[in-house]
Amino acid sequence: MKIFAVLAVTTLLAGGLGATTITNGSFETPALGASSFVYNPSGATWGFFGTSGISSNGSAFGFLAAPGGTQEAFLQSFGGTNIISETVSAVAPGDVITFSYAARPGYGAETFTVSYNGVNIGTFTPSSTAWTAGSVTIQAGAPASGVLAFTGLSNSAVDLNVGIDIVASTTTSATPEPVSMLLFGSGLLAVSLTGRKKFVSSQFLLTSGKSLVSAPASGLARFPRGGSL
Repeated sequence: MKIFAVLAVTTLLAGGLGATTITNGSFETPALGASSFVYNPSGATWGFFGTSGISSNGSAFGFLAAPGGTQEAFLQSFGGTNIISETVSAVAPGDVITFSYAARPGYGAETFTVSYNGVNIGTFTPSSTAWTAGSVTIQAGAPASGVLAFTGLSNSAVDLNVGIDIVASTTTSATPEPVSMLLFGSGLLAVSLTGRKKFVSSQFLLTSGKSLVSAPASGLARFPRGGSL
């Protein structure tokens, strides 16, 4: 049982951390009615500043059907700042933030940045009304909790737009950390040494002519000297 406990603990430690925790990445909360939109919605897990908000399929914003659910967020430039942000947790450097973005049909495209705790980790401009996959990587030295933000860059009075949807996170920590590998290796060494000790003890009993009956109980079948299994 001790062997299995060692293996369980070391395997758990070697597994690495999970991905960044993002809530309401498809912007389905708050739920809007069909063909509608709202600026700076309340009741959302995200914060909305300036001319940003949520729209549902078929709204006047005209985005193609949302790839995740029936709603998407939008950034719209009228010469002012527009931001969508959320405080996220369980963040680790190297985590990959993925999302989809698209231009608004019939309007100019809004260029936007993705940042974590004020550090720009990507800049994007939609080139199509079709939803496009985008991704950024959390920077080295990033804290475990902070603000993930999508910020529109245009300062023109021209109506520029971008839709954003299915914000999610994955981890690329496929290789265990050095400390975890050391612990895992220690567990394997313990198993190896334990197995070798039992093997040597059994060999001694056989070569010394002693009966295995006198050996410590270990699940081995008992039989008199000279017998057979």
